[in-house]
Amino acid sequence: MRTPDQDIWPVFSFYNHQVLGTMLGAYVVVKDAQGTLTYDFRKLYPVNAQSLFGTTFAHLFQAVEEVYHTDPEQLIPRLIKSRLKPAAFLQGPVTTEQKALLRHAIESRLQRVLTQIPQGHLFLMGSDGYPAWKEVIVEPGQVRARFHFRRSDEGALRYFPLLNLGEEVLKPFKEESYPVTSKPGRILIGERLCTLHPELEIAKVKPFLAKPFLEVSPASEEVFMDKFVTGLLAKFPVKTDAFAVEEIYEEPVSQLWVTQDLHERYSLTLEHTYRGRPAQAQKRLVWRSSEG
Repeated sequence: MRTPDQDIWPVFSFYNHQVLGTMLGAYVVVKDAQGTLTYDFRKLYPVNAQSLFGTTFAHLFQAVEEVYHTDPEQLIPRLIKSRLKPAAFLQGPVTTEQKALLRHAIESRLQRVLTQIPQGHLFLMGSDGYPAWKEVIVEPGQVRARFHFRRSDEGALRYFPLLNLGEEVLKPFKEESYPVTSKPGRILIGERLCTLHPELEIAKVKPFLAKPFLEVSPASEEVFMDKFVTGLLAKFPVKTDAFAVEEIYEEPVSQLWVTQDLHERYSLTLEHTYRGRPAQAQKRLVWRSSEG
């Protein structure tokens, strides 16, 4: 490994961990005389990054440190009480709660580090472990969705989101696609890192990264419509030939409450509810009894 500043290139490489999901590794790759990245590379740690970087890449040191703390060898002993070493722990049964705890810690770091890495340093890892297999392009816009509902020839309800990045229609199921972070929502579609619009939760997109549509069984359709589709209609544009959509305006229920405290101060609280839930912020007026 040659170490002068001009001969190396820091690389932050996405890879998919079978238990922990989408991860990021930090590496330094040697460049040849023509400036091309070679297959000579080593993993970066906070202890070796400063000596390898010199002053040329000093601005990336914080990113290396963040990535280091997402490594399972560092993360698991810090968060999970286990007598097993991290590699052995991940081979055994990992509970849903443990996965959620580890994933939350990983994403908290990734959310910060992805804002610190400039273009040209973000890559996909190859299946052979080479960290600079394909460069990742960070898309500047936000992905929006319109949800479609159709019936199959057998009458089953099918739905899918039409994902748009500007005028482009994205089809993640046709490429290797993975969720990266939840808040903000980020997904990898091939070599493109895309950010979701804030209203588009990653949970609504995740099932469609691997398949073009989902099908709802007739036995589950009524519950699905009530719990999922109703909320979807309120937040997103929807196109459907599977059922009729009607816009019905229902007046909220208003209630006026009068209360008195120990100091004989009276309070008026005007509350608006819609289907049992607050429809807007409560308005509150306070006055004191004339006898006080």
